[in-house]
Amino acid sequence: MIGRRAFLGLACFVAAAILSGCQTLPREARRWQGRFSLVAHSAAQNVSETGRFELVEAPDFRRLDLLTPLSGVIARIESTSQGASLWFGSSSEPATAPNIDALLLRRLGFTVPVELLIDLLSGENGSADTGSAGGWQYEISSRTSSGTPRRLVFRHESAGQIPEIKLILAVNDA
Repeated sequence: MIGRRAFLGLACFVAAAILSGCQTLPREARRWQGRFSLVAHSAAQNVSETGRFELVEAPDFRRLDLLTPLSGVIARIESTSQGASLWFGSSSEPATAPNIDALLLRRLGFTVPVELLIDLLSGENGSADTGSAGGWQYEISSRTSSGTPRRLVFRHESAGQIPEIKLILAVNDA
């Protein structure tokens, strides 16, 4: 059975992070912000969470923050060439692993297509509005006038201990 923290960690999709907001980001960093909605169903429980997200990507750096509507940190994932870390709330001891996939597999029991999310948001996946990766199906349900994704829907079917998951990201205009 996957606990509530694992469901919230899933929302970390989506990625990479640190709890001190003082880190200086490289100039070439790309940043996406918006809202998320996560619904997960399993035989044992149903979980629904909403909030805001911020995804930052730079050479050798990825960070995903999941925030409450009032900017409190729900979870944060950070990834560099040295490894990946995951924090929940104000926990001072992060979970660590050599990479995001290994970290999420150990903590949640499944992986999340973080690189795919970055590729979709940056327009590096081409013009495909639907596709799949790592057991996830995605759909870009709306785009901005410049063609970048505005609304993305990710789905993961239930399998064994993994719940059925639907994650919706509404990306703010740049």
